[in-house]
This record gives sequence, structure tokens and C-alpha cells, in this order.
Amino acid sequence: MVTGGSAEPVIGTSGLATVHGMAQRAEHGDPFVSDQVTIERTTSRQRHTSGLTFVLEFPIAALGGLIGLGGAEFRLPVLVGPLGHPPRRAVPLNFAVSLATIAAALAVRSRSLSLEPVAPLAPAVLALVVGAVVAAVAGATLFARLSDERLERTILGLLLAVGMALVVEGFLPSTVSALLPASLPVWVVAGVGFGLGIGLVSSLLGVAGGEVIIPTLVFAYGADIKVAGTASLLVSLPTVAVGITRTPRAAATPGPTCGARWRRWPPGR
Repeated sequence: MVTGGSAEPVIGTSGLATVHGMAQRAEHGDPFVSDQVTIERTTSRQRHTSGLTFVLEFPIAALGGLIGLGGAEFRLPVLVGPLGHPPRRAVPLNFAVSLATIAAALAVRSRSLSLEPVAPLAPAVLALVVGAVVAAVAGATLFARLSDERLERTILGLLLAVGMALVVEGFLPSTVSALLPASLPVWVVAGVGFGLGIGLVSSLLGVAGGEVIIPTLVFAYGADIKVAGTASLLVSLPTVAVGITRTPRAAATPGPTCGARWRRWPPGR
């Protein structure tokens, strides 16, 4: 039907009857119509979620780029909150995006920066990798054993700790002397210890760990900030690779209360 000089599709009497009939058949349990209605609702919900994900992820990526991180620590609350993923599902999703971020960052840095300045930090980097990979394996086991309530509390506590660390780091001088002495045994032992903490945080939050690795290399080993950024990627890659292969197994059996408390934040909402 054409009205007002513009063509607009108008559902006629037969069309209304068809729609009304489908609704009645769905209400009476017609499996074919019910499946069609479910598919249409699911498709519409997926389109809405995809658009919302892009809108929320863009500022996270921009913010992460400004401070030299992948943005995973900002992404996880969005995955659990507005997007409604349970924490056990959000952490593997965060791992997957973190892996893509690391791969893209390495591709960009390999063209613009050389790995030669990282060579003096090789013992520290290898020690960090060993500690982080071991802790990532243990963290995946802990991830599976924690109850949904404790997992949510652990994630919240770690995110608050990381946020506070980033704030404190902003007030520290950009160039400081290394806190550790220039001794190979000290570097290795301390690197393994730092790596254990980094791998645990990475496995429980699904992050690359750059927000912890870079300050460690700068303040403990006296590395230049750009060199620390490149070295951080070398530590993060195997850590995330281990996490992304082990953590999804723990996410296969989410608990019944998983994510409920996050979606009701703040309390009393």
C-alpha cells in the first residue's frame, strides 16, 4: 500500500492473520513454530550483543593502547557485567582476545623495533617465562576448583589490586635504577618468583599480564620502558598460550550462581 507519496510495507488482513496464527501455534506448543520464534529471538539478541560489544571494546582498546597494555583488565568487567557472561566463560574469552592482541602487537613491533635491546634481559625473561608458565598451569587447576562465589571474589580482588598498582605506578618516576643487583643467580631466582605471581594473575583473569610484567622489568631490572614492553610480549605469549589451552576445560561446567552477583552490582540493585 502507498500512502502519503511514500511506499511503506503494510501488513494486510491475511498477513496479520498469519502472524496471529503463528503466535497462537507457538503458545499451544507447536514445535516447528516455537523453534522458529526461538531462532529469530536468538538472532536478534546476537545482533544486539555484537553491536554492544564493538561499542564497549573500542574505548577499551584505545585506553589499553595509551598505557601500553592490551586492555584485558578493562575488558573482563565488561564481559561479565554489560555483556552478561559468567566469570567462568568470560575468562577464556578474555584469554582469546588477549592472544590476538599479543600476536598483533608482536607483528607491529617486529617491523618497528629490534629484539637486540632485549638480549641483556634474556635471563630475566626466561626466568619470568618459567615461573609464569608453571603458575598458569597451577592457576588453571585453582580456577576449576574454586566455587563460583570464591572465583568472583578472587577476580574482584585481583582487579582492584591491579587498578591500584596502575595508579601508584603513575606517580613513580619513569627512570629509576634497578632494585635488584646485577647478579645472574639473583635475577633468575627473582624472575621465577615474579613469574609465579604473574602467571597466577594471568590464569585467573585471562590477561596477558603486561600490567604486571612491564613494571617488574622497569623497576626490578632497570629496563627501558620500550624494551620492557617488547620483553613483556615475549613473556605473555607462552603464558597466554598455556592459559588458553587449559582454562576453557575448567569453564565447561559453570556453577548455577556464576555471574549473578556481578549482574546485580552494585549490591541492592
